[in-house]
Amino acid sequence: MALWATREPGPARGDGVNQEPDRASLEAFSRRSGCLLRWPESFPDSEDFRGNPRRDFGRFLRRTPAFVLRPANLDQLVAAVVMLGASGIPYVTRGSAHSSGGQVLIEGGCVLQTEGLDRIGPLRQDGQGGQEGVIAAEGGVRWLELVRALGAHGHRPRVLTDNLRTTLGGTLAVGGVGDTSLHYGLQVSSVVGLTLVAPTGDVYQLGPTDELFFWVLAGRGQLGIIARVELATMRRPRTLAGQVLVYRSVEAFVEDAIRIRQERLFEFVRATQLWGPRAGVVQVIVGNFADEAGRAPLPKQLRPAYSTPPELGDRVSHALLAPEETWDYHCPCMEVVLPLPQGLGLWQRLCARVAQVGLERRFPLGTAIAVLPTDRRFPLAPFPETDLCLVGAFRPQLPNQAEAERWLPFLRDLGSEALDGGGRIYGPSIGLQRQDFLARQLGPALAGLQRWKRRLDPRGLCNPGFLSSR
Repeated sequence: MALWATREPGPARGDGVNQEPDRASLEAFSRRSGCLLRWPESFPDSEDFRGNPRRDFGRFLRRTPAFVLRPANLDQLVAAVVMLGASGIPYVTRGSAHSSGGQVLIEGGCVLQTEGLDRIGPLRQDGQGGQEGVIAAEGGVRWLELVRALGAHGHRPRVLTDNLRTTLGGTLAVGGVGDTSLHYGLQVSSVVGLTLVAPTGDVYQLGPTDELFFWVLAGRGQLGIIARVELATMRRPRTLAGQVLVYRSVEAFVEDAIRIRQERLFEFVRATQLWGPRAGVVQVIVGNFADEAGRAPLPKQLRPAYSTPPELGDRVSHALLAPEETWDYHCPCMEVVLPLPQGLGLWQRLCARVAQVGLERRFPLGTAIAVLPTDRRFPLAPFPETDLCLVGAFRPQLPNQAEAERWLPFLRDLGSEALDGGGRIYGPSIGLQRQDFLARQLGPALAGLQRWKRRLDPRGLCNPGFLSSR
C-alpha cells in the first residue's frame, strides 16, 4: 500500500505534491521497524523549539510536518530512509534544532529526528603518553554528553562549539566554529571517519581517503545523514587558565589573533564585539588548558588596550548551566564569513549599518566574532578565497514574530552585501532569496554537489530546498 495518498487540490506540502500520508501503512511501518512515530496532533502548541517540530531556534518560522520519525539505531535509520525514498516522501533531519532559518523544518513531509542515535564508544588513546585519541559517537549525541564522556579520561575534542547542546551530526553538517578554531579550524577538520546513510539507503563508511568524505562534512545534509563519526581528541584538563583582553577595534584584535596563531601563544580564543557606548570594542577570553592559572605575564607581542590577570575557570561547569531557560526570544540570524585582511572594511560597514538602524539594541551580549584558518579540503565549507577569514554572527534577540519579520529584509541585505564582497554565509543563517546565491556561495563546488546529489539523492527528498534556494 502506498504511504502517500492523493488528496484534493490545496496548499502544497513538503515537496509541493498535494498528498496526505497513509496513516495505517505508516503505523505498520513503525511497528515493524521500531521507529517512534508521531502525528501533528501530538505536537505541543508551544514556542519552545526543543520539543516542537514546527519550530527551530530562530522561532520566526512555523512549518507543520505530516509526521515525525525517531529511529533509535542505525538499522532503524536505514529502514526509515529506505521507506521514505520508496514512497517519495521528502524529509528533513533534525537534531537539537538550533538552526535559525528553518533548515530543520518542513511543511508536510517527514521530520527525521536523530537524537535517538546517542551512543558513545570507548576512547582509543594514541600518541606518546595518550596525549591524543579518537572517539566514536553517533550523530545524535550532544556535544555536552561527549565532553562528559571524554572528561573521565582527561580528554576533550580538538574543537568545541560554543553551544554544547547541539548534536554532532548537526554541527558537522554546517562546519562548526569553536573555542580552539583559531588553531584547528572548523570542527569538521577533526573528523577522521564517518558513517553516512545516503538517501538511497546505502551505508557508506568513509575516511579521508574517500572523496565523498569531504563533500559530506559541512555539506548541509544534502547527501545524507551523518549517523556516526570518529573524532580526534586531545588530553587536556577541564580547567582553563584564562584572562580577558580588551581591544579598541576589530582590526587590533585581528592583528593579535594572527600573532596568537603564528606563535601559538594561547590555545583558547573566544571574542565578542560590543555595542552601545563601547561600540567596536572587542572583549576576548584567551587561555590555555591547565590545572592552575600561573603568574606568567602577557606575551609582549600582544597589544590589547587592557588585560586582566590569569584566573582558573572550569569550562565544563560553565557549559552545564542551562541557557535554554533564557531562550525565549525570536532569533533570525545572519552569520557571515569574510576574507582577511580585505574583509575588515566590509565588516566595519556592516556593523555601521546595524548601528545606523538601531538594531544594535537587540545584541545585549554583543556579537560573536572569530578568526580562523580556511581548509580547502572541504568544498562546501563556507570559506572565502583566502588563508584566514573572519566569522561574525548577527543574532538579534527579538521579542515577537512581528519584530522578527520586520528585520528579515535588513538581515538578508547584510548577507547579500557580504556575499557581493567576496564573503560567504554560514549554514544556520536565514536564506538570502537571491537567484545567484548558490553560484556565489559555492562557486565551482556547485557542479560537484549537483553531481553527488544526482547520484545519492536523485529525487531530491533529503533536506530539500537548499539546491533550489533563491
